[in-house]
Amino acid sequence: MAKIAVIDDEQSVCHAFQVFLTDEGHKVTVAATGAQGLAAVAAQAPDLVILDVRLPDADGLDLLAELAARPQPPAVLVITAHGTMDTAIEAMRRGAFDYLTKPIDLEQAKLVVDRALTTRRLSQEVLRLRQQRRGQGPLLVGNAAPMQQVYKTIGAVAPSDATVLIRGASGTGKELVARAIHQASHRAREPFVVVDCTALPEHLVESELYGYEPGEFTGATQAKPGKLEQAHGGTLFLDEIAELSQGAQAKLLRFLESHQTERLGSTATLTLDARILAATNQDLAARQRDGSFRQDLYYRLHVVTIDLPPLADRLDDVPLLVAHFLEQATGTRRPDISQAALDVLMAHEWPGNVRELRNTIEHAVLACRGDVILPEHLPRLLARGGAGPAEGFRRAAAALLQHRMAEGGGQAPALFERMVADLERAVIAEALRVTGHNQARTAALLGIHRTTLRNKVRQYGLKGTGGSGVSRGPAGH
Repeated sequence: MAKIAVIDDEQSVCHAFQVFLTDEGHKVTVAATGAQGLAAVAAQAPDLVILDVRLPDADGLDLLAELAARPQPPAVLVITAHGTMDTAIEAMRRGAFDYLTKPIDLEQAKLVVDRALTTRRLSQEVLRLRQQRRGQGPLLVGNAAPMQQVYKTIGAVAPSDATVLIRGASGTGKELVARAIHQASHRAREPFVVVDCTALPEHLVESELYGYEPGEFTGATQAKPGKLEQAHGGTLFLDEIAELSQGAQAKLLRFLESHQTERLGSTATLTLDARILAATNQDLAARQRDGSFRQDLYYRLHVVTIDLPPLADRLDDVPLLVAHFLEQATGTRRPDISQAALDVLMAHEWPGNVRELRNTIEHAVLACRGDVILPEHLPRLLARGGAGPAEGFRRAAAALLQHRMAEGGGQAPALFERMVADLERAVIAEALRVTGHNQARTAALLGIHRTTLRNKVRQYGLKGTGGSGVSRGPAGH
């Protein structure tokens, strides 16, 4: 149940919302003027405000600014009359979550209300986690089942000194997991040292890991401790460990077995206490079978494994991650994200995983001149689908072509037209799905006119909601 305030001078609109949203299980307060509305907000601290931009005693846009300035601002949906889209867009730029047009379609309004409440809940959860973990290092964000398993494994393995192998594609957050293990362990106050094995030339690996004595090679004018020495008492994180040469693998194996090593050019044995965490985006089991990775080292590293899911396998976490990255935005201006832009993010395949999403939000914050991120503020390749979706379309087209040819597609022009129609239907159906079957948002997402979309929906027998009529059913009923 959420607390919702409706501020509108039309009694019929207030009554319709009060009855409808109360039936949905929410606590609803109504107000006919701006002054009454602000008083209700101060008294009730609602989660959501449905605000008419035209009120008898106030400008709704000015009220929007006051609501946004509250310590815990509610999500705001603005109500505009038909044909006043400029006002709606300006309201969104000033921080409104979304807008509704009069006459109100209550079923469509329910979808928008649900999205607004969900987004606010996720934002509050991120804020709560940030406050809870402030000063405790990096924050892993996500509530999806695969991430819950990751958290459980981190909690189980952190108190020990066991070697941990973290597996996952690039951009999934392997270093964050390693830092989380370190900071939840008894070594948290000691160094956490990172070695990016992909960035080390082969001839420098040993000197970087184990250190060297003066005169060992040209330019070695003084002794330098290696990364293992620097991590003494703490944790050494070897990122992309599969890139180590066979020689470096052998020396690392020796350290794991004895905790002893020597600097290059020295005969003195150093006994070090450093926990080893390693990460890879490759299949080490296959690498050890083909001989490119030592089998004995593989089994030494494989004591505990943590598998990080790709972002495509936890898309439900995208809104929470977006809220988190917006919270991290530098500068004094931290825009919100529109539902249309969030729809685009939810439809993306994220081949670059969480890192790609973080970079996307950073780009959007810089591109956004107002207070709300819109689809046009997202990177162009993302808005157009990027390489991941393009490859998906290629595979879909290949499968469809094979199917049509097998059933006897006829002449080439007819075959082409049928394939285009099939693909067009699939694209429109998916766009409708990610926008909650909202035709206005679907048309905006696809970049086509609503009349064109409406005709295609009828042509292909698809389902979509419009946006007119105060009713519990589709527009026009």
